[in-house]
Amino acid sequence: GVYEDFPQLLEVVSQKLRPDGTLVFFCENPYFAITLHTLLQFQLPSGSGKKNLTDPSYIKSMAEKYFSQVQMVPIETAITGVEEFAMHHFGKSSQLAEITKRLKTEKYYLVCRK
Repeated sequence: GVYEDFPQLLEVVSQKLRPDGTLVFFCENPYFAITLHTLLQFQLPSGSGKKNLTDPSYIKSMAEKYFSQVQMVPIETAITGVEEFAMHHFGKSSQLAEITKRLKTEKYYLVCRK
């Protein structure tokens, strides 16, 4: 499901988890090329209805308050034309590879260890 108050959820789960426990969950990437494309057409992304467009880096920073180790694992999707799109909009930026990777990342798994 979609949780509005994920900082509170992370706190509660971290308290209930065994000392050697691990929490694994995923969050959608609001910068995924297909999501951006849909939003630019003034449509809601299809799927389960409610979407959480919170930056995954923010979710990771919240998890780091309650877990000793937090790893973000990107799940990429092959999308034709993403490199050209990034080059057109960002030029020969030193961050072009990072921007392209983020555009291809559909979601992130977060692995949180107690």
